[in-house]
Amino acid sequence: MLLYCCFYICIQKSPCFAQNENNYWYFGSNAGLDFLSGTARALQDGQLRSESASSVASDQAGNLLFYTDGQTVWNRSHRVMANGTGLSGNPKLVQGTIIVPFPEKPNQYFIFSLGSQDQSPVQLYYSIVNLELEGGLGRVIQKNIPLRANLTERLAAVRHCNGIDFWVMVHEWNSNRFLAFEVNKEGVKLEPVITSVGAVHRGHPDNGRGYLKFASYGNRLAVAIEDTQVVEIFDFFPNNGRLVFKASLAPNFQMSGFHPYGLEFSPDNTKLYVGSRKEPFLYQFDVSAPDIAATQFLLGVTPLGALQLGLDGRIYAARPNSNFLAVIRFPNNPGFALGYVQDGFNIAPRQCRLGLPNFTQVYTRPALASPPQRTTFCEGDSIVLYALTGPGYRYEWKKDRIKIPGADSSTLTVKESGLYSVTVFDLQGCAYIYDILITKLPTPRIKRADTVCLDAFRYIPSRPDPAGGMWNGPAIKDPFTGEIDIIQLGVGGPYNYTYSLPGTCQRATFELTIADSIDAQFTTIPTNTDSLYLPNNATVQFFNQTLNASHWVFLFGDGNSSTELNPIHTYRLPGKYKARLMATNWAGCQDTAEKEITVIQLLKPVPNVFTPNNDGINDTFVISSLGIKKITMLIQDRWGIPIFKTENALNEGWNGLYNGNGEAVAEGTYFYLLQIETFSNEILFKTGTITLLR
Repeated sequence: MLLYCCFYICIQKSPCFAQNENNYWYFGSNAGLDFLSGTARALQDGQLRSESASSVASDQAGNLLFYTDGQTVWNRSHRVMANGTGLSGNPKLVQGTIIVPFPEKPNQYFIFSLGSQDQSPVQLYYSIVNLELEGGLGRVIQKNIPLRANLTERLAAVRHCNGIDFWVMVHEWNSNRFLAFEVNKEGVKLEPVITSVGAVHRGHPDNGRGYLKFASYGNRLAVAIEDTQVVEIFDFFPNNGRLVFKASLAPNFQMSGFHPYGLEFSPDNTKLYVGSRKEPFLYQFDVSAPDIAATQFLLGVTPLGALQLGLDGRIYAARPNSNFLAVIRFPNNPGFALGYVQDGFNIAPRQCRLGLPNFTQVYTRPALASPPQRTTFCEGDSIVLYALTGPGYRYEWKKDRIKIPGADSSTLTVKESGLYSVTVFDLQGCAYIYDILITKLPTPRIKRADTVCLDAFRYIPSRPDPAGGMWNGPAIKDPFTGEIDIIQLGVGGPYNYTYSLPGTCQRATFELTIADSIDAQFTTIPTNTDSLYLPNNATVQFFNQTLNASHWVFLFGDGNSSTELNPIHTYRLPGKYKARLMATNWAGCQDTAEKEITVIQLLKPVPNVFTPNNDGINDTFVISSLGIKKITMLIQDRWGIPIFKTENALNEGWNGLYNGNGEAVAEGTYFYLLQIETFSNEILFKTGTITLLR
């Protein structure tokens, strides 16, 4: 059988990237996250304390390697790395540091740092870490090599389109020049690729602030210029490091007085989010639209610092001096469907500052035209994989990392299990890669019980069931619905049925005995069990009305049970109880019926002494109750003379004064009379004594 793979996995809940190198985050005041389980988890072990700058490196499996604030480097054991102090970075700078892998040297990394002062212009340096040293904990082997001066606080990095090298991007101060430094197996090229485009970054120091962000596909760049209220968007060419102007959002912000700071692209690269550390607003723009500025969506939020995309497909936003990160849960969605949550993720007792980790964009665009959801197929089947197509594209297919001879077209027919990948090279020489694990399954034997319950099999559809399968077997069809009504087959079988699910290995024929249905039911006396009162009327008679049951058990909800047919049970304590009847027939078919029973204790124990001496302890004679509509309380002395009366004893007690506001009465024993009115309009009385001590 030949199966054509035309499924899509590039959906919101499954982003088209899984770069575990960005798994660990350390930022703010010892705050941290990791995403290795698939969802964010707060960490408490970080040693980093930084106003803004931080960067973290993990390996391809998501294991922590090291992290830095641009001045100090901590190893995976959260201790200062050998020779890991005195880097020239400044943690106060917006994007003060970033970690970039050393191409073709898997255990070495560059740490790029901006430093020298607290505001633009600043200088770019780099250092090198070797993780093969110090027993795998790493050592900084080169430190503070200067690259360029007169820069803003912006620093970003992205993979080269050859899939191996990287670009490190900065921006000059008092200039409109972007500088792209190429990082390859030889190291850092000292002469950058320069593109003069867009606004000049100059003037107020805040014009050196605001984020520089690459989209995850690596073909788009955005920059925020805070004081002049400008965000510009550029097309980026990862084959040569150059930029082409695409759009400016300055009029949108200058009209509203908004100062842009944090930036992030959605996982599908269609949305751009812009936040501000000064104004309580968040903007969303559709960068795939012809007129990006016209797609503005504005959401009222708290002021935000950095915005950063997580491996779970959500965007996290720093809330300065808060124990919470804000979260955009569905960043691919337009408008309110983006799912913004202000207190989205709790990092307490740690706190955010302005920054979140600055990561190199190492994500790759999917190279398969229709990445398949299903990565398994049955013995004897085949699956066809389709790569992206375009004029002049070249293709390279691999199985288990080994090139497949002659596999150089846009499709590949897979007949065996293995890890398959395709690399698509476009006209610029950019390489797009996609891996997919294909597993061939043998046809299994589906085991079914010899006996099934009629409730579960009342109807067997003669057409495909919701899972796409087909049932076949003896039955009588409903002339209106076309469904197979097996009730009319009777009980006792056996009957032969076949089930098959096309496209899977689930195919089987089996015999089936159909048992009678069972419907658990019971009633009670009293019928209304919403308010049973202790201690006199909290006894319930249960009547089992279940048909076709061979045995049963009543669970009264208070830890007691009974297997009697019609048990009687008395509840001893107040509370809400869920009484359940669990009935079973000869074939083991089960059903359950439930009813809620509420038991109310009208009066809690009445105290017998109180001390109205104004010490704040036991100064008032108070009646505590539950489920009572009204209580009238009368206090008398030993001769029967009224001392105090209230018709609102639910809220007012006796303070030991005559009539509640007169002279203090003498110590001694007094008598109380309570008239109690329930919500069912019953009138109850209670008397007793209370001793007054001063």
